[in-house]
Amino acid sequence: MKFLLLHLPSWTPETISHPLAQEGVEVRQVSSASEVAADHRPTVLLLDAVARSHFTPHALLALRDAGVAVLALGANGEEDVPHDLPAEALAGFVRGPIGGRQLLVGLRSALLVAAARQDTLRAKAETAARTSEITELTDIGIQLTTEKDYNKLLDLILNQARRITQSDAGSLYVVETDDRARNGCGSS
Repeated sequence: MKFLLLHLPSWTPETISHPLAQEGVEVRQVSSASEVAADHRPTVLLLDAVARSHFTPHALLALRDAGVAVLALGANGEEDVPHDLPAEALAGFVRGPIGGRQLLVGLRSALLVAAARQDTLRAKAETAARTSEITELTDIGIQLTTEKDYNKLLDLILNQARRITQSDAGSLYVVETDDRARNGCGSS
C-alpha cells in the first residue's frame, strides 16, 4: 500500500473502501491520539465531528509538524471549519452532509498534502545532514592546516578518517624515501 488513512471508531470507511483499496490506501482504525504517528508512507488522519474531542489544537499542530495531514469532516449543516479546530493544522475540511465522491476528492487532496509534507521533512533532514557534514569537514580542514606537529597531524588524519567513515580501526602508512634519492643524488 502506498498511503495510510487513519480514523477513529466513530467513522467507518465502508462506503469508500473499494476506491481507497484501488488507489493503494491502507485504512487503519486508531482508538486514541497517542496511536496516531507518521508512517513511512504519506499518512492522513480523518477527523470526523465526533472524534474532534480526542484531539487538542496542540496535538493537531504536532501531527502536522510530523508530516501527518489532517482531513476534518464537518457535521451535517456545518458550513465552515469550527472555531475549536486550528485551520492551519488542517489539510482540508469537507462540509456535511458528506457525499462519497466529495470525501474521495478531499482524501486525495489530503494524501497529496501528506506526500508533500513527507518530502519536505526528508529534504530538511537531508539538508541538515549535509550542512553538518560540510561544517565537520571545514573544521577538519582548519585543524589540518593549523597543526604543525607531524605526528599529531598523522594522528588527527587517522582519527578523523575513522570517525567520518564510522570505522572501528584504521591504519595510515607513511612511505619514507632516502633524501639523496629524492634530490637526485645517488652514490656511484
